[in-house]
Amino acid sequence: MQRVLNATTSTFLRHAYAGIDWSNRLLGLVGPRGVGKTTLFLQHIKLAHSQDDALYVSADHMYFADHTLYDTAEALYKSGGHYFYIDEVHKYPTWSRELKAMHDAFPDLHVYFTGSSILDIGTVRETFFLNQMRVGHAVTASRCSDFEVDGITFEIGGKSKTQSQIKDIEQGYVAKDDIEYGNRNVIPLWAFGLIY
Repeated sequence: MQRVLNATTSTFLRHAYAGIDWSNRLLGLVGPRGVGKTTLFLQHIKLAHSQDDALYVSADHMYFADHTLYDTAEALYKSGGHYFYIDEVHKYPTWSRELKAMHDAFPDLHVYFTGSSILDIGTVRETFFLNQMRVGHAVTASRCSDFEVDGITFEIGGKSKTQSQIKDIEQGYVAKDDIEYGNRNVIPLWAFGLIY
């Protein structure tokens, strides 16, 4: 990590740098290649953290052929680190599941990731929902659906998402993208953007 930090200049910060809320526990920067996502991360590490407190990895590194992101986060957390920066997360097959598990298992760990704009839309929906709800609620991974929020189960999906995964759950809801209004236990995903 020291080598890439030494090669990163912090004399010029992109306009987007000041608009990022770095206090979020889970933060994703998504966009096309070459727009500066990695540079933003490296500049922030250089300006805001010590090397004992932060770890930067690229998910397409050979190391992850035999190791998991989750295990790496756990090792960082156990050693006293609080900031885990994951670049190129879309190159790692089970990234969304492991990010969710990290968020639940390590309450003081901030996980930041970059990804290509070709990320799976389902994962983007789930990340949006988690980011909106985690501000004022206890959000955990659910065994039977996507999330449990203060004891209420939520399944996240697109317009054609069915209620099959939550049919036997008393307090189960589907948050659907690409719909304008809800009905009974179906809520438009956009409504969660009004949470805070």
